[in-house]
Amino acid sequence: MELWKSLGRALVLIALWTSANADQLWNNGNHEQFQLFGTYDRIMDDFYVPSGGWWIDKAEVYGLFLGYGSNTVQSVNIRIIEADPLTGEPDPSQAEWLPVTSFDKQNLDPWGFKLEANFHKTYLKGQRVYWIEFDVIAEDNDPMRGLESDGGFFQPAYGNYATGNEYDLHAINGDLAFNLFGQEVKTIDVSAADDFKVKTLDDRWHALTFNLTGMHDWFEPGLYQIQLNRKRPTLYRFDEDGKHIVDFKVEDRGETRFTTPLGDDMCEKAPDILQSYCQSFVACAAYTFCGAIPIP
Repeated sequence: MELWKSLGRALVLIALWTSANADQLWNNGNHEQFQLFGTYDRIMDDFYVPSGGWWIDKAEVYGLFLGYGSNTVQSVNIRIIEADPLTGEPDPSQAEWLPVTSFDKQNLDPWGFKLEANFHKTYLKGQRVYWIEFDVIAEDNDPMRGLESDGGFFQPAYGNYATGNEYDLHAINGDLAFNLFGQEVKTIDVSAADDFKVKTLDDRWHALTFNLTGMHDWFEPGLYQIQLNRKRPTLYRFDEDGKHIVDFKVEDRGETRFTTPLGDDMCEKAPDILQSYCQSFVACAAYTFCGAIPIP
């Protein structure tokens, strides 16, 4: 029983980040032929990231321009805002603009449009509520008005009646029609570990266990553990034949530390002697940054 308790505390799960096509991660409902009323300058709505998190790189939103000038899109800005864990409302102090790389507008029949925006891959932590804010401006400086979703999810959309980095938020009746795309960080439950593997795991405080899924150039899918071997971090893989050492070396003189979003979570409780090694393993296994980040 103590072994399972220790394993439950130590087990951290990695997904292998690949260049596969983006999947639809969030569908906030089909658009209705109604706008979300208001004179807001920007609009935002909430969504939930499950499990081990998401890498997002594309968003779709449905809207229209009410001005009498051109309907050509002039600019697109997108911001991700973490929700307050107690209220679920957007927390403006936890906001990040996404670097938009391209966008495309498609007209809808009989009116309105669908906007697709691509941005740099951004990691969102799992089991959290976030808000996404759209700032879409036409050539005549008219802001986009969101089209209403046919479904309701969590809290209603918010209108932001301020511009730039300022916030003047008010709830709007109805939800915004939008979608998010990217890759999910997939995980495997601890029960996936067979008894023969569990018996050979190190259950001490300075051992970290990872369950890898998917294909990778360096690592086969399976159960891995970082252990101390003669006071040096060592990586082991476990299968039906037992415990195997993995040739994964990190030269670390302790001068500099680096971090990655997923590594910060997975290596959070690692002792100092394992920190750099753990971050290097996550960088290689989850992001395929194998040797790309120098360890002084």
